[in-house]
Amino acid sequence: MSTRLLARHSTTTSVSPSLAPSYTTQDLNAAAIELTSWNDASSSRRASILSSPPLYSSAHTFHPTIHLQIQTPGKPWLSLPIPPKPVPIPIFDVNPDDNSLPPEPRYVSVRPGRGSGSSYLIPGSSPSSAKPLSTTTYRFGPGKPPAVSLFLPSQSRDAEGGEEEAWDSFSILSTSLLSRAQRLHHTRLGTFEWRYASRSERKAMKANSVLVLEKIVKVAIAGGKEEEVRRAVALFVRSEETRTPGSSASSAGNGGRLMVDLGAWEEGEKVEREMVVVLVVTTAIAMLKKEVDRRRAQQIAIMASGAGGS
Repeated sequence: MSTRLLARHSTTTSVSPSLAPSYTTQDLNAAAIELTSWNDASSSRRASILSSPPLYSSAHTFHPTIHLQIQTPGKPWLSLPIPPKPVPIPIFDVNPDDNSLPPEPRYVSVRPGRGSGSSYLIPGSSPSSAKPLSTTTYRFGPGKPPAVSLFLPSQSRDAEGGEEEAWDSFSILSTSLLSRAQRLHHTRLGTFEWRYASRSERKAMKANSVLVLEKIVKVAIAGGKEEEVRRAVALFVRSEETRTPGSSASSAGNGGRLMVDLGAWEEGEKVEREMVVVLVVTTAIAMLKKEVDRRRAQQIAIMASGAGGS
């Protein structure tokens, strides 16, 4: 990505950083929510949440270690079905104690132009000269899912011997035609899946929209079969308290509170922990784009229906 492109957008990242929308994770932790996807947990499994569960367990309790705020207004219902302006999306660190934000964002997501769906994630400290931390490329046509490439930050890249090529590359794939869930297959960090939380999960978190990123591990069970075991590593929560100011519950692709649980990676796995956060942020932005694309398709369908009935 050219320096000119980054410089062109750098002036728009000065979003007022004083306070993030208020939110507390006390209710989330107290509820000890079992993020078990669509599986019904047995009573014994539910009881196990009170003890120390295995590293990968569907009874895992989510404990956020990183709190971020994605600030983007999204697309309201009453708008034209055109691509949104290529306004950079800042992602701020959030102090969970007082919801304060630092003067500069941790990351900024940038699109080259209005007609492009592709995006770059760059450090927020010096966007005019920074190399991308990730790229998301959208290719036209069926059977061509979004392609994501992750790059080591400059300091880690130097420590690894000046590696310039992508640290990891993978695609974002739909799990089925009837589901909005998206799977990240065979990444260097494992297999993950973004899904929309169930009604009971949303109720427990007092939010109208919750996205869950789960790490999926296959384990052997009796009879020589395998079973998928999931562990939540990120939650993207949009509620009255957390959504981007100016957006509403009906907005598509609007921002909110992104929380990451790095408990599945050891403290010594510094590079992996750093790249997990980049993966989470990059693919969360991709999920927001999918919401905007879906909203535009709905708007086009409504307009076409109205034109046909006149």
